[in-house]
Amino acid sequence: MRKSPLLATLSVLVALAPWTAMAQDAKWPGLYFEQCGNCHGSADALLEERAILKSGVLLGRSSNRDIRTFLGSHFGQRSSEDVDIVYREILRVARGGGRFKQQCAICHVSAEELARKSLILRDGELYGRYSGRRIADYLTGHGRLATQEDAVFFEQVLRRNLPGGG
Repeated sequence: MRKSPLLATLSVLVALAPWTAMAQDAKWPGLYFEQCGNCHGSADALLEERAILKSGVLLGRSSNRDIRTFLGSHFGQRSSEDVDIVYREILRVARGGGRFKQQCAICHVSAEELARKSLILRDGELYGRYSGRRIADYLTGHGRLATQEDAVFFEQVLRRNLPGGG
């Protein structure tokens, strides 16, 4: 039986619902790199090294306490808005289950670095900075991405990591 285009589109939207439900703040990529990235590298690296996800809450690996409290005073004072943005986006990465690391990290260090160095946003679409190729087309079948749903998921991951929030 052939899958209808409408059914395929609906399945992609359902797969993305948890990601789009939490709207990303445009401050995220710059805020993370300015305040966290120099010491912790990518958000994936920070999670692996310092935090764990339990029952939907990010906890410090060694303290086993909610990291929101820690983020507010870590390395200087942070506004509650900045703490909320960083927490929300790190939580989003954690909920992704390490898909970028599992499927992409063999060639790409991090989503943040890949987006910053290799992508541009033009007319609302992601393009390769040097190739000029439309990323939505390129990702389908790229590397370890087997389905259209994979391509859509990773395009959203990369878009979130563009400077300015994409």
